[in-house]
Amino acid sequence: MDCVFITNDDGISEGLESLITYLHDFNIPLLVIVPDKNKSASSMSITLREKMKLSKKIDLEDKLKKGNTPLSIFTLSGTPTDCSLFVDFAKGTKLLGGLNPIFAISGVNHGANLSHDVFHSGTVGAARQTAMNGLPSIASSYCDYGGFEIGTAAKLTAELCKNMWTNFDKNGSFKSLFYDGKIFLNLNVPTAWNGILKYSTLGIRDYENALVIESIDSIKESNVSFDGPNIVEEFIVGTDVEQINSNFASISLIPTWPYSHRRYPEKEVMEKIGEIDSIDDLSWIIY
Repeated sequence: MDCVFITNDDGISEGLESLITYLHDFNIPLLVIVPDKNKSASSMSITLREKMKLSKKIDLEDKLKKGNTPLSIFTLSGTPTDCSLFVDFAKGTKLLGGLNPIFAISGVNHGANLSHDVFHSGTVGAARQTAMNGLPSIASSYCDYGGFEIGTAAKLTAELCKNMWTNFDKNGSFKSLFYDGKIFLNLNVPTAWNGILKYSTLGIRDYENALVIESIDSIKESNVSFDGPNIVEEFIVGTDVEQINSNFASISLIPTWPYSHRRYPEKEVMEKIGEIDSIDDLSWIIY
């Protein structure tokens, strides 16, 4: 049975449970495989030279399941990218219980994934990996680390998924790139969302003064960490940073493959992407 695959980098979380609930309201079959603990900022890290434990979460399935729509939930003692790779390698095995992922969502993440955060994010890394596996993929993030009212982002994500799930075809240049996994979507929803979704390019958002040093031995050893950075943003019209600060939800198209890779979209396609003026140019995304 065709289904939506869900993963994230937060593990079992309020954002995940909210997303599952909204999608099950739409009677969409779900296969959920998430890390067994928080793996934020893990990018596309994978686990090598050690075994990972796969655990079926029957109690959570019973809690969230509605009607007869299939819902299968697992945790994996690995990274978000491990979860995506596992699904790809496990297709057709008994482990997936007959579920066949044709669409993927990574999220809803607690905290924004804007600008070059997309290179560090485990949420975005999992979406990129599932796109590399050939599945149309969305990374979804709520721009609040406490998760307050994260259901707003979960509802929007579920509605976008429903639209693309029920209108699953590959007609149109940008649409075919998405459904073939050559580009994926990066969604961010602000805490004070005004109800409007806008297309965005990636903006500029730098971190400064993030280093914390705690002396263990004044000569030989110190504890160092990155914590509480001063975030410096540039106000550039049409970027994800500007849209979020203006209380719009932001969605960006991101090429799955590196620039020099043969699967990177052709130059002409990238030029057309650069000419996108608004979300109206991507009608297949609108819910």
